[in-house]
Amino acid sequence: MNPGMDEKNKKERQFTEDVEDILAGKEGEIDETMDDDYRSNVDFTRKIIECRGEPSAAFKEGLKKRLLSKLAEEEIVETRRQSETISFWGWLKNLIPQNPARRAAAVTVTVVMIALVAAWGAGLFSPEESPLVTGPLAPTVSVEVRASTPETTYLIGEAINIRFTFKNIADVTFKFPFPPEIRIGDLGTEVVRNFDVGNNTMTLTPGESEYYDLTWDQKNDAGEQVPPGDYQIIIPNVQLGEGKGVVSLVESPILTISDNP
Repeated sequence: MNPGMDEKNKKERQFTEDVEDILAGKEGEIDETMDDDYRSNVDFTRKIIECRGEPSAAFKEGLKKRLLSKLAEEEIVETRRQSETISFWGWLKNLIPQNPARRAAAVTVTVVMIALVAAWGAGLFSPEESPLVTGPLAPTVSVEVRASTPETTYLIGEAINIRFTFKNIADVTFKFPFPPEIRIGDLGTEVVRNFDVGNNTMTLTPGESEYYDLTWDQKNDAGEQVPPGDYQIIIPNVQLGEGKGVVSLVESPILTISDNP
């Protein structure tokens, strides 16, 4: 028997056994002699099963077939590399960072996304089942806020003039409290200055823009000079109503306060 073919069959048999063990709820051990691609596929199987809960019989069978197909495809990557056309998997590999930690994270995310799309297209998810959702969807931005300053570096004690531009990018008119709450914070988690929400309102028609100017004297809420360092401008999202989106800060400079003239 062809040694190469025998090795390939052995690899496929071992991979099938490993996948079946994982699907059956067993921990399973990876053969130390197997290569990185084999380990990545087995690790991916564990992750998708953990995220998905108890898999159906159809999902189990479909997952095994697709992963075995992926292993077979990897066996001919070397041959494809010799051709003038770069394969999709070869192109995808070039996108993965060489740093081991970043490479591992990129491989996991990429394989999970590709497998989920393939499983969905093949109908492996029943109508009652949905693809993995990793977190809540980001709110729709209906009014963009952009902050700008004449400079990005200031000496201690200098007044910092900040201009906020509010633009309605939706196709309906919005009315919201004005000015909104504005905060100045360091690049960690501490907010040093709070400007409370105003008592007025702003109305913006579709495509309309308005400006608001604010001066920060570099003082914190206690009236003390903040220390040298980098600071950021923060505007918490303002809800415009259910299903209407939010007013959101989408662009802002990092402000540096220096004690060196």
